Amino acid sequence: MDESGERAAPAAPTRRINSFDRPLKNIQILTWVIFVAILLMFYCFLVHCTWDSTSFWITLALFTICAVGTIVCCYFACSIDPIDDMCLPPEERTVDEQPMERSEMSHCYMCKVSLRKTSKHCGECKKCVATFDHHCVWLNTCIGEKNYKYFLGLVASVQLLTICALALDLAYFIELCKDSVAFHDRISDTFIQIDVIGLWIIVSIMLVFLAGLVAAVAQLAGFHCMLRWRGITTYDYVVSEQRRVNDKRQAEQQAAQRRRLEEQAAATRAAETATIAAEQEMVPV
Repeated sequence: MDESGERAAPAAPTRRINSFDRPLKNIQILTWVIFVAILLMFYCFLVHCTWDSTSFWITLALFTICAVGTIVCCYFACSIDPIDDMCLPPEERTVDEQPMERSEMSHCYMCKVSLRKTSKHCGECKKCVATFDHHCVWLNTCIGEKNYKYFLGLVASVQLLTICALALDLAYFIELCKDSVAFHDRISDTFIQIDVIGLWIIVSIMLVFLAGLVAAVAQLAGFHCMLRWRGITTYDYVVSEQRRVNDKRQAEQQAAQRRRLEEQAAATRAAETATIAAEQEMVPV
């Protein structure tokens, strides 16, 4: 209550501007840890086990380009505020909204503003996002019209980054399988001083870790390629899938209800037939 004794209106929830706003989520921090782990794997081990100077500089250049692309795309995807400009004061809007038909608009009762139907309210970020795609838990920010292209660039960069590291590690694993002693002797001239057992452990752990990352990112990349091909967003896909599941469940329930009614009708007819037959037997000849 305020000084006059009247109940004060509840404060409006503070919206998240971008991924760097507090509080940070554990899965968001885990994403940064995984990225740093990939960099350490490559720059501290994988690149130093190459066969000659040519392969060293080629793999170093390719991986570094992918790493820089990942950092740049991640920065823009995380730093851009994807909010619908209709939720901002006129002086803060970055684009001028064109007049829209009533059929193209919807009203957000959380933000108390009318905006495009493609804009959706995110409960995590507490704001309406222009052409809402999804809330990315790995980046802890919403993905929408303003930062979607950077998100796609991030996915592509991470895919190339992990494939590059996995290909190199897989080559080492095959070399170890063929002649582990020769592989150990070849890298013994570098600063990597590990015995054969240690090399087996390190290369095998990296192989499992990187293979899992490549598979996960490939699934995500393929999913968004499918969305772009169909011209829909992640939100549209999820809603359509939920509608399809609900329609299927409703159809199954209706079919089950029809079967029960048919069974009841059949049982009623059988009972009536049995009653008539019993009455006929009781009539004296």
